[in-house]
Amino acid sequence: MVLNDYGFLTAFDINPDNARDRVRFLFNELGVVHFQFYDAMERYEIPIVPDKKEWHDPIGRTIKRETLDAYVDEIRKVGGASWFYTGIYSVSPGFVMPGLEKALFSFLEDKQEFAQEWFCLDDNPDWAFVSIVDPSTEEWKQHYTEQLKIVVENLGFTGIHFDQYGSLDVRWKFRYKPDVWSFDNIHDPDCFEEVNKIELIIDFLKYFKQEMPNVGVTFNAADGYGLVETQNLTDFPYIELWNDHSIEHYCSKLKNTGKFVVAAYNSSDGKTFDRSLFEKRNAIINNAGGDLLFRGDDNRYLVNCYFPSAIKLN
Repeated sequence: MVLNDYGFLTAFDINPDNARDRVRFLFNELGVVHFQFYDAMERYEIPIVPDKKEWHDPIGRTIKRETLDAYVDEIRKVGGASWFYTGIYSVSPGFVMPGLEKALFSFLEDKQEFAQEWFCLDDNPDWAFVSIVDPSTEEWKQHYTEQLKIVVENLGFTGIHFDQYGSLDVRWKFRYKPDVWSFDNIHDPDCFEEVNKIELIIDFLKYFKQEMPNVGVTFNAADGYGLVETQNLTDFPYIELWNDHSIEHYCSKLKNTGKFVVAAYNSSDGKTFDRSLFEKRNAIINNAGGDLLFRGDDNRYLVNCYFPSAIKLN
């Protein structure tokens, strides 16, 4: 078994020749076979427009089509796998199709009210940049699967890596009553029904695999959430873990079961590379037959969960 063969790419505006060089270096020198393309989309719910030559990702980074094409083509040439990273239930501000009846809500204990689920930069509500929808709705399953077909058919990716934002577990779905609903109802529990998020995700993954049976699938079972429920729907387990205890626990569960990938950030402060922590965690994961995700383009190392923040070591 080849360990630590899962890497990442985040620089999507470099010269195509440089992109090919990076793939060959990661493959030939470092043994990377699986390449995750982190945040190469333009919008969450409409990742690419096929005839565009350049766009910006949701937080403003430049993405060039010629760079993506070079990466994917060179990965194919070396016999590797290219994974397009995306959220499984994410929509950008201003995308109106989901509607209130398709949104997921959280309950704010301090205010005793329900709030549509948003994620914000630096936890600042003025910088909300992605909303969460119920992935099991027919409209979303059809819409987003069609969008990912466009990604695969136009760019040639071999698989889709689906992310979830933390282990949200129980959330609420709006009981749609268009004739009576108003924002006053955010205080009314009768207007909401409790849902288990992983059941909604499983519904989407089953639909996606039915529609795209020849496309690879991985899913981030963050904190182990949804790991067991999704194992038969993915090519191999992928888990994002945050401490040594959880790493040891899940490595024990998955030991010698086949390929699995753990994303565990080798930093004590989210900014610098902690070599002793890296070596400790790498040993735990490798000894169980798992793959620690830590290295990517330009031989950079992950230090936190936003992959473009990876650093190059001296």
